[in-house]
Amino acid sequence: GQVAVNGTLALSHATSFPNLLLDGGILEGPATATVPSTGTLTLTGGTLTGAHIVNQGAATQTGTTYFNTGSTLENAGSLALADNSYLSADSNASDLLQNGLGATLTYSSTNSTYAIIYVPWSNAGTVDVAGNSTLDSYGTFDNTNSVNVADTSTLYLAQGNSASHSDTGSYNVVAGALLNIAGGTR
Repeated sequence: GQVAVNGTLALSHATSFPNLLLDGGILEGPATATVPSTGTLTLTGGTLTGAHIVNQGAATQTGTTYFNTGSTLENAGSLALADNSYLSADSNASDLLQNGLGATLTYSSTNSTYAIIYVPWSNAGTVDVAGNSTLDSYGTFDNTNSVNVADTSTLYLAQGNSASHSDTGSYNVVAGALLNIAGGTR
């Protein structure tokens, strides 16, 4: 079965959801919501408020997901960003998108379009940007593993690393693709 959040779901204890859909609703913490390796996480839009989601399965981000009050989305499986999708953050510096060791975050499109990450994020797995698309990153970004920019795609990094971090991972950019380091230090 699937749990669809269209209203407000406040988690007071750790809960596992075989299939979780955030569809315009609010997922509140402080407890952790886990989607197991056999499950799906679908983010079509909504708000995380003090929430901690651990995705071990297959996740898809469409629409806009807002991170508020120290929310974390921890990807330990796969996370695919769709065209014109946004991961947006409030001014809380503790909001975070984590792409964990062994996990994959992908944005690939044949359209000349984009996905945007405003939340601070880190990569210990693999980030793949491909097609004719642009992944814009306006939050701080720490890379400790592998970022691949392929085809005629662009990865735009508006900021440097988070405080007291530096990149130790690789950036692999093929001919015709672009890694645009627009701000900060790498």
